[in-house]
Amino acid sequence: MAKRLGGLLENDTNRLYIRAVDQSLSASPWVISRPTMVKSCVASLLLVNAYGNDPNPTLNVDTLSLHYKAWLDSLGFGGVEELRLFQKIGNRYTQLSMNNRVQARIFGRFGRILWIAPDFDLAMQFSSRTLGNVLSQGGHVLLAAKADAGTPAWTPAYESSPIDSVQEIPAGYSFLVTDTSSLLPLSGQWNGQPWTLPTMTHQGFSSGNRPLRLGASSIPLYKINLLLRNDNNPAPPFPLYNGSTVCMGVKVNPQTGGSYTLSSIELHRMLPPSSMLQMLRLLKNRVWQWPNP
Repeated sequence: MAKRLGGLLENDTNRLYIRAVDQSLSASPWVISRPTMVKSCVASLLLVNAYGNDPNPTLNVDTLSLHYKAWLDSLGFGGVEELRLFQKIGNRYTQLSMNNRVQARIFGRFGRILWIAPDFDLAMQFSSRTLGNVLSQGGHVLLAAKADAGTPAWTPAYESSPIDSVQEIPAGYSFLVTDTSSLLPLSGQWNGQPWTLPTMTHQGFSSGNRPLRLGASSIPLYKINLLLRNDNNPAPPFPLYNGSTVCMGVKVNPQTGGSYTLSSIELHRMLPPSSMLQMLRLLKNRVWQWPNP
């Protein structure tokens, strides 16, 4: 206990112990704070991993951690830090901060954040309360999470993001993504200079995906070919949905130069991996202005 009272321990869970001692030297019982995980901050990029212990490798926190760290290393991001949002020991979260204000200050120590998640709504709710420091200080964020049938069309959590809302699903129908659905680039230049975003395909089948409705100042980067399935007659063939199907966009802060890129498709489901990495490299060099601040 004396060691813990002497200061914060890095890469360890910390607690604050407090008690009152009056003039007669009578001491109250110890009061113990909630545990707080303190990690040393040595990297300029933070990987926020919101996946859990699912046996499916495309949803497993350990498997995806290995993949993303290897990809980021191949792109020249040295010393990436990782924060696993839902890592637990027993019933206790080991890497979450005690409240959103503290979590926001921790995120604010990183100039660039890659946030990966299986649940779009949950990711947007939490990030809207904790990314304010990063975005106001000119930082760069890329958040990729799956938007599905349960994603709300609008929530206050969207207000600081690149989107105004999420596309409603036509009544009596479902959106469907297949392993042949293409992700098509919508941007041919950045800051007046040409760039070539790669065309990609989606890994596997996925129902309920939702296109994004970008805000007026946001820039569309990708759309995805969505199929429309009749819920009353769910047999193929399925027609192509002819409405807007934007799945990735970016919002730039003109005052700070910071950016917020949002994708409703998980990055590791963008194929082939070499094309996904080509896209990330362009975002890193052109949007995130790496290695410049």
